[in-house]
Amino acid sequence: MQHQHSILFFKASHRTLPEQGVGLFIYLIVSFGLEIFDRWFGTLTVSLSQIPWALPTWPQSPLWAFYHILLPFSMWLLWRKASLHTLKLELVCFLSPLLLEAASFTSLLALQLPLLSLIFFLLLFCNLLLFLLLVRKKDRLAGLVLFPPLGWLAYMITVNMALCTGAPN
Repeated sequence: MQHQHSILFFKASHRTLPEQGVGLFIYLIVSFGLEIFDRWFGTLTVSLSQIPWALPTWPQSPLWAFYHILLPFSMWLLWRKASLHTLKLELVCFLSPLLLEAASFTSLLALQLPLLSLIFFLLLFCNLLLFLLLVRKKDRLAGLVLFPPLGWLAYMITVNMALCTGAPN
């Protein structure tokens, strides 16, 4: 007989508490692996000073870290309740933003192609929106957790669009 385990205010899970901890750790490692990849390119070489309303570079790192915490946290909330066999589409929607983000940063930072980066960011936004819609059907909290990352991506798209057009305002 399997026992139901709940953590804080989360719904009960069929997984044990150690399994849940290891699962969350794995999702976080996968997500932060991309953050390490982005840091490998160094700091942002594209000058954001030409966009007066853009955030300085220092608050962007914590905001990306917050993004990389909420994305796996949402997937973990689903995984606690269901097997990965039933979450195939959600898992693809969780992993593909990581690849799209890597492609976007590579095109922006390494290749200095803001238009290509904008295309990847738009695909990333659409993918995250689809992920939110899929997740929200199965777990309301997991869906709500994805709204801040979606807002952050919308901001990054506007910054990237300003870089593409060369319009400072």
